[in-house]
Amino acid sequence: MSATEPPHLVAVKLAIMDSERPPTSAEVSLVELSQADRVTRALKRLLIFWGLAPLVFISFVPIVHLLGTLALLVLGPILSFVAYRTTVLIAGGSIDCPKCTRGTAVKEHTPGWPARMFCSHCGTTFYASRA
Repeated sequence: MSATEPPHLVAVKLAIMDSERPPTSAEVSLVELSQADRVTRALKRLLIFWGLAPLVFISFVPIVHLLGTLALLVLGPILSFVAYRTTVLIAGGSIDCPKCTRGTAVKEHTPGWPARMFCSHCGTTFYASRA
């Protein structure tokens, strides 16, 4: 998360997937990621996956040696790209569930648009998107 940009409130629509209910409105705290922050997040993931590849490569178990190394080398760029595409992070807090209307905690650093959230009271999965 960027240390230069403080979180700011943004209006969002909360909708339950596959539901006839109309979306509800809420506000969440967002942190906009700069280009430098996005590149840093992507490079960290790439270096972690590619840094683990040599450790798996020296494994004495042949299947772990072959498949594990290949998986880490392929997943590194894919997960780095996914991290780079994230432009905003939800700064945490609480939001009312669109189904049961009870407050539920929003996990800090939830990637946005659409942000997937889970109600701890009724078990409903709902999505937040820009209003």
